[in-house]
Amino acid sequence: MHRLWSKTDCGEVFSSGWNAIDCGAVELCRDTHTMTKKALTQLKQATRRANDAITFRQALS
Repeated sequence: MHRLWSKTDCGEVFSSGWNAIDCGAVELCRDTHTMTKKALTQLKQATRRANDAITFRQALS
């Protein structure tokens, strides 16, 4: 189950170098209960990359 992201989280993702498609998929998930298979795939990829970025930042601190 994916946690729902806020716009602040999207900003974090952007500052980490991820693109608008990632953020758009997250917003789509937050704003509607139905999403396309493509959007779900994008959301999974965005979540994985964001988690990797968070892990990387924690390792540096």
